[in-house]
Order: sequence, then C-alpha cells, then structure tokens
Amino acid sequence: MLVRVLGSIPGPILFGYIIDRSCVFWSKKCSNSQGTCRIYDNKKLATGIGTLILGLNLTIVILISLACIAEKRRTAREHGNTLEIENTTELENKGYQEKNQEGIDPKQ
Repeated sequence: MLVRVLGSIPGPILFGYIIDRSCVFWSKKCSNSQGTCRIYDNKKLATGIGTLILGLNLTIVILISLACIAEKRRTAREHGNTLEIENTTELENKGYQEKNQEGIDPKQ
C-alpha cells in the first residue's frame, strides 16, 4: 500500500509542475483567474522532463546499488569467512580434476 502511495502521488505532481513551468501563454477565465495553457516552450518542456527522468533513474540506480552492498555485507556477516573457504576448496577441486584429466597425479 505504501509503495502504491509513494509511486502514484509524486509522479503526476512533479510532471504537472514541469508542464506548468514550461507554459508561455496562459488563457484567462471570465473571473480573470488563470485558465489553461495555450502555448508551451517545447525546449523547456523537453529539458525539464528529460532532467526529471534522468534524476529519478539516477536515484534508482544509487538506491539499488546501496541495497546490493548492504545485502552482500549482511550475508558475509552471517556466513563469516566460510564463503572464502568454500570458494578456495572449489578451486582446488577443479584444479585436481583438470590435472587428473591430463593423467598427472597432483600428489606426486
């Protein structure tokens, strides 16, 4: 539920803000209040939306990277140094198997 709220509310507000800021000519209503936008500055609109999308994507990459780093640290703490020992043992076994295929006994 929280993800839906955080994902659906800020987007339209941010994009609407950029669209409103790129307006060059606003129409007026009968009560002299601001109406709808009649002319947009296309370059300002494209730059604003592109910058927003780039900024959001950069934020996503940073947050995902931080999450991956935190997860690697957490799993390393849980397993201690056993990951290094397991990897070393696997490499030694692989080397032993390769030497056996060549007909060489590594124990000699």
